[in-house]
Amino acid sequence: MVKNKNLLIAALLACIPAALTLGLESASAGTFGKTGTALLFPGILGAIALSGNAHAFHLWIASIWNFIFYFLLCWALVALIGTAFRRLRASQRANKS
Repeated sequence: MVKNKNLLIAALLACIPAALTLGLESASAGTFGKTGTALLFPGILGAIALSGNAHAFHLWIASIWNFIFYFLLCWALVALIGTAFRRLRASQRANKS
């Protein structure tokens, strides 16, 4: 059993945009659409900031940025949802007594 499920869930979910970012190099223009491109934008913006050039940045750097961004986002959301469910169960148990 995994000791901290929040980290595992966040890592698994963060791998998806990281892998999609690496796939941008071989994808055609309309493959991801507007929503998919918007989801990959934080990593691209980070890679542009790191390289200092908007026309020449590495996608592997964008992939790492996306992994970090979405890992932290998913970790926070999973932790908040878990806390909300624990509080809900605790209040339901208190109401039964």
